[in-house]
Amino acid sequence: MRKRRTSIALFFGLMAWSVCMIGQHPEHISLDGDWQFREEDSLKWLQATVPGTVHTDLLALKRIPDPYIGLNEKAVQWIEERNWEYRKTFLLSPAQIQNTQSEFVFEGLDTYCDVLLNGKLLGHCDNMHRRWVFDGKNDLKPAKMSWF
Repeated sequence: MRKRRTSIALFFGLMAWSVCMIGQHPEHISLDGDWQFREEDSLKWLQATVPGTVHTDLLALKRIPDPYIGLNEKAVQWIEERNWEYRKTFLLSPAQIQNTQSEFVFEGLDTYCDVLLNGKLLGHCDNMHRRWVFDGKNDLKPAKMSWF
């Protein structure tokens, strides 16, 4: 049986995404809000909201029926069979990049997912019910930053 894997980008139960910059001026940067997502291998990226799930994003875009109404739950079972990718682009100032440490903290990821920063794998996740922290210091870039 093939494990479904989500690429981070992110997915399911994203509660609090953040970048913690530690240096002369420690700060916490929330990555909640506007994201993009797509089904793996699709060319079209769609609007997503974090925290959230692929189900809530598809529902908001009116691409699935409300799974809590009638027998609609059966009609949306296909979502769990697919692989999904989420991404976010964000900017950091040169001062933020100069911090001595930059951690990416995730408070709820899909059970199986990969976390990438600027194309580099930061880690594999295999448990939704824990906090994940990744060191991203060596993968920060001074200009545009993006997941995926």
